[in-house]
Amino acid sequence: VAGGWLLVAGCWLLVVTGCWLLVAGCWLLVTGGWLLVAGCWWLVAGYWWLVAGCWFRVPNPKSEIQHPTSDIRHPTSDIRNPKSEIRNSLSLQPMANIITIKNKKAGFEYFLVEQFTAGIMLLGTEIKSVREGKVNLTDSYCAFEGDELYLLNAHISEYKFGNQFNHIAKRARKLLLNRQELKKIIGKTREKGLTIVPLEMFINEKGFCKVTISIAKGKKMYDKRETLKTKDNKREMDRRNED
Repeated sequence: VAGGWLLVAGCWLLVVTGCWLLVAGCWLLVTGGWLLVAGCWWLVAGYWWLVAGCWFRVPNPKSEIQHPTSDIRHPTSDIRNPKSEIRNSLSLQPMANIITIKNKKAGFEYFLVEQFTAGIMLLGTEIKSVREGKVNLTDSYCAFEGDELYLLNAHISEYKFGNQFNHIAKRARKLLLNRQELKKIIGKTREKGLTIVPLEMFINEKGFCKVTISIAKGKKMYDKRETLKTKDNKREMDRRNED
């Protein structure tokens, strides 16, 4: 009986334990294979990272080589265009007061109280005539129509090439002032004996037409005689200084 039990135990150890040990050995063999594959993959990856690092650190010799024609200038690059230089020099010259038309009668007829510079709305043919100096302000004056100020009775001659599109020589022309200036002028002209007269019309540095106007008070006859006497004295002093 004891020999039988020993025989059965030997068979069980041989079959069961031996099989399990065989399976465990096979599993370890497979795991070792996967570990071997993973190790090879990391070895290849490390090699490629090493190659990439070396490629970025080594400078590209082609980038340091300059093209032989990069410093060669075109033979006509330094040749200046005389027409363009003349045009630029003319455009840089100031246009201030190229044309100035004065109302000489205003200083003789009126005491000038306060002056303002106003823009003026002109037609195309009018601004061309102004640039030619064909303006007469002798009998002109300014007046309000509603809340707007107009230059009246100023003679701007018709433009010689205007044809049927020419303007009316003595039409009313709107003056351009800001609202604060208009209110100030209205308040001043409400005083007795004050009026608004144009002193001069000129072209400013930007090429726009401007009008200098003044709040004025009419002179009496003896004031005019005094003005004439002052002018004569000044003219006589200038003549003596020249001699």
